[in-house]
This record gives sequence, C-alpha cells and structure tokens, in this order.
Amino acid sequence: MTFAEQLPMLAADKDPGRPRQPMTEPELARIRLPRRRDDEGEAELPASVAAVLRYDQGFELGGVSLVGPLLEARGGDGRVRSATVDALLRRGTWRDALASVPEDVPLWNPDPALPALVPLGTAGPSPLFLYIGEPDEDGEYPLVRIDDQPEMWISDASVAHHVLEQLTGGAPGAAAALRRAKERNEDRIRAEWWNDHPVVRAAVNRRT
Repeated sequence: MTFAEQLPMLAADKDPGRPRQPMTEPELARIRLPRRRDDEGEAELPASVAAVLRYDQGFELGGVSLVGPLLEARGGDGRVRSATVDALLRRGTWRDALASVPEDVPLWNPDPALPALVPLGTAGPSPLFLYIGEPDEDGEYPLVRIDDQPEMWISDASVAHHVLEQLTGGAPGAAAALRRAKERNEDRIRAEWWNDHPVVRAAVNRRT
C-alpha cells in the first residue's frame, strides 16, 4: 500500500470528523520548489508532499500544520522560496552574540549552491525543512532539523517517513532509508556550518 493510500485511513483515525481542504490538481501543478539555497534551479514536488496536499492542505501533526509553512513560502507565481539559516540565527539564541555582525555579512556558509530549505511545520523545538539535496530512487528528499548549537542533521528519509513515524511509530525499513539518505547527502550536510568570515568567527568565538 502506498503512502497516498495509507494517509487517509491513518489521519481519519487520529482526527475523525475534521473538515479537510484538499488541493486541486491545477493548484498542485503551480507549485515549484527551488533546487538551491539562492532559489535557482527547480525540483519536482515529492510524491509524499503531493499526497499530503491532495488529502488536506491543513493536515496537522501534533496540532501543527505540516505543509502550511511551505504554502506560505510561495510567491505569486507558485514558486516556493528557500528559507535561510541566517534568518533563524538572527532571531534565535545566537541573536545577541551575532548583533555585531553586519547584516550584509552572511552568518552561515554563503555557498549559493547549497540545497534549498523548504520550510515545514513541526511541534518539536527544532525547525523542520525539506532538504532539496540528493533524492532517493522515488524522488523523495530527506528532512533536516536545525538546533540551537547550531547543528543541522537529517532527521527523516522523506515526508512519508516523518508522517508515518508520527502516526504509527514508524514504517518498515525506515532506519535503513534514513541511513541511505544520510549517506547520499553526507557531503552537503558537512558543508552546513558557520561562514568562515573573520567577523563571524570572532562573534562565535566570543560566545563559545
């Protein structure tokens, strides 16, 4: 049984009677994901994300809309804008320590070719993103989280794995799929770190 077939049954059991907002096919066709952090390139919408949107645009996990942030990040042309780690750092626990860093100096690795970060909703403390790095054989991209350290790590092999983990406690083969996702994207995740600019290094060193 596919994820798209499982989702209605599992979601109905968790939240019976809740009115749904299915996305139409023309609306789905307008959504475009960026491939890179600088919003260049284009990636196909993963089947698991499309399945959630077809079922319910307001689908929630832990009382939080899963795809709401993705939809809010769309422009008028339907293209989703990548999130930036800098924005998280400047309003998070590092805010005061980084106040001396000019706004025009990137805090995070400024490589524009880093994978796009597509925002997703989460009830957890660490922000959640669809990471447009190296997909699996089905075109599914992994999910990443970023904590206050800051550290970025791959938390789930796909949106489908994330949803099934939340609703059922896990899917068969989830651990192996997560391991493969980490292996495919190892070099990209390794590049996710502070900008090496001396002003940034100085601010980080003062705090640590």
